[in-house]
Amino acid sequence: MNASWARQGITVAGSDGHGNDADQLDNPLGLFVDGDQMIFIAEQWNHRILQWKLGDTNGRIAAGGHGKGKRLNQLDQPTDVLIDKETDNLIICDQGNHRVVRWSRRSLTTKGEILLDDINCYGLALDDHRCLYISDEIKHEVRRYHIGNKNGTIVAGGHGEGDGLNQLNQPSYLFVDRQQAVYVSDTNNHRVMKWNKGAKEVILNISVNAQWAQKGSTVAGGYGNGRATNQLNTPMGLCIDEDQTMVIADFWNHRIVQWKLGDKDGLILADGRHKGNRSDRLYWPTNVLIEKESDSLIICDPGNQRVLRWSRLTFPAQRESLVENINCWGLALDDQGYLYISDEIKHEVRRYHIGNKNGTIVAGGHGEGDGLNQLNRPRYLFVDRQQAVYVSDTDNHRVMKWNKNAKEGIIIYSK
Repeated sequence: MNASWARQGITVAGSDGHGNDADQLDNPLGLFVDGDQMIFIAEQWNHRILQWKLGDTNGRIAAGGHGKGKRLNQLDQPTDVLIDKETDNLIICDQGNHRVVRWSRRSLTTKGEILLDDINCYGLALDDHRCLYISDEIKHEVRRYHIGNKNGTIVAGGHGEGDGLNQLNQPSYLFVDRQQAVYVSDTNNHRVMKWNKGAKEVILNISVNAQWAQKGSTVAGGYGNGRATNQLNTPMGLCIDEDQTMVIADFWNHRIVQWKLGDKDGLILADGRHKGNRSDRLYWPTNVLIEKESDSLIICDPGNQRVLRWSRLTFPAQRESLVENINCWGLALDDQGYLYISDEIKHEVRRYHIGNKNGTIVAGGHGEGDGLNQLNRPRYLFVDRQQAVYVSDTDNHRVMKWNKNAKEGIIIYSK
């Protein structure tokens, strides 16, 4: 209840604005953290992968770093990176060179190895069976590869650019669950698609030639922006419950919408009529999460400067204001049920015992600024199992980390 956090951070990645020095970043995109909390960053405009150890002031080039180019010791606008734990290799989406490359993490490595070429890759994912998934934003498809095999299997899209249920339009980021279902951020269709692995295949014994269903199901939206129950308008925060039901903060529609797999229309859980400050209305919701213990939604309602809790057990929903007079943007819950809220005007993050109006500052709280004890419009949050708080420090172009009980926090990366 009386836990306290350090108010100052230390730079882990980046420091003095964007640049190409060892302590700088320039347009960081994909990010991966290994089990030792080593951070790997795909730097698009520096054409390199940098790694930082906690406590180091400079990063170390893990791949690239020889300027923009197509030689095996170079990268061209990398967009994503991950680690193949079994071989301790980096797998890199080398977008400008239309290839996916593999670099060993051994200190003597000076060049990479081409895994795949002639692919307009953007996002990467590995499943529990070490199969590699790659999104191709020009062919509008996602393929699954057995590492070492040049021939992939289409698992999403593959029918040209479009908004049909068997199509994608510039797919970017990916996620693969334990059932080998593939979630795709279908960027230009403003929707998230899910492809289940074909029901006739055995999930626990996947062969290289396993087949996936060639049509996805629209989980949310896909009919342009609008207010109809099959539409969204600038979806923001999103969470998925254990039943794989998706709950979305529909920003310009001032509502929270839920989609169950297989449904063509969403169910409006909160508001959906007009913006307003009544207890049954929302105003620009930016984030939503599910409190499992009470089966309630916790909603960031920044237009009304409040955080609300709406029950999912009653209709009409039982509503209560958890925190008021807060310019909230991001939300997170830790394993102990504590609520974390970012305030982008007070430039701080607070931790609340739900039901208590007085929170404890865990990040920022020293006014707007770029000091190690400051934030500038913090937004998205993540809290790990050690109660370390990660903050997207928007106008400082960096991600900060505050360890619980530490005297200083950490900058994960900085632009």
